[in-house]
Order: sequence, then C-alpha cells, then structure tokens
Amino acid sequence: RGLGGQGLFTTDDDEPIHDQAARVLLPAFSMRGMQEYFEMIKETTAVLQQQFIEQGAAGAAVDLHPLLSRYTFDIIGKVGFGRDFSSLTGRPCSFLDRFQEFSESSLRLQQGIGGFSG
Repeated sequence: RGLGGQGLFTTDDDEPIHDQAARVLLPAFSMRGMQEYFEMIKETTAVLQQQFIEQGAAGAAVDLHPLLSRYTFDIIGKVGFGRDFSSLTGRPCSFLDRFQEFSESSLRLQQGIGGFSG
C-alpha cells in the first residue's frame, strides 16, 4: 500500500479496510453527534464560502482539492480535537504541507516517476 499503510485516509471507500476504519468514527456522525458539531461545521463552511467568493472575484481558477482538504482538516481539528487550525484562512499548516508532500511522493512511487521505482 505504499508509505501510508492501510487506513481510512489511504484506501478507497470500496475497500474493506476503509469500512473498518470508518466504523470507529460512526458515533461522531450520528444525528446526535452532528447536532453537537453543527455550529462548528457551519462556521467553517462560512469560511470556505468566503474563500470561494474571494478567489472567484479575483477571476482565478479555484483549485478545489487543496481547498477542500483544508476545509476537512479544519473541521476534523475542531470536532475531533477542539483545535482551530484555521488552515482555510492561509495560516501555515505543517501537517497539511507534509501530507501533500507524502501524497505526491506516494503517487510518484506508484507511477515510477521522478527517479522512484514502484
């Protein structure tokens, strides 16, 4: 499976290991759990919306993958750890930077690109 092993963030959602990892998180995504976290998610969604507005007003193409990764990371930080990483607003986030580097390296390994061989 490469450098990241097998788990929720490194498998496709149709793989059995993904289901096992996701089951651990199910209580947090129950109706009661979602009601508890609704305001945090709503606030973070407003920040995401503002990012769309600002980037759209600038006339630039919006690269959704990194933006939505930061959105997800901010919600997980707030809901799961009580920590506001504010990565959507451009605050440096070394974890996301390393995760991006890891993802790119893993892809190169899988594809045999850039001097790596799979």
